[in-house]
Amino acid sequence: MDDQLAADIETILSKYPGKTKLRFKFLDYDEGLEVSLNASSKSIELSNELLKELDQKHIGYSLN
Repeated sequence: MDDQLAADIETILSKYPGKTKLRFKFLDYDEGLEVSLNASSKSIELSNELLKELDQKHIGYSLN
């Protein structure tokens, strides 16, 4: 993950404030590494528009 991707994620998520908690999982398939984080200070309103923006930036996600 680079600075530009982090900025893109922050910009997108800031447009959709809400009550849905966020969890992040960062995967490095080449190294076989996985890091999971809870975003305790950030929550969102889940919407189709949010998911479309993530898709446009090729940011993977899953819904639980």
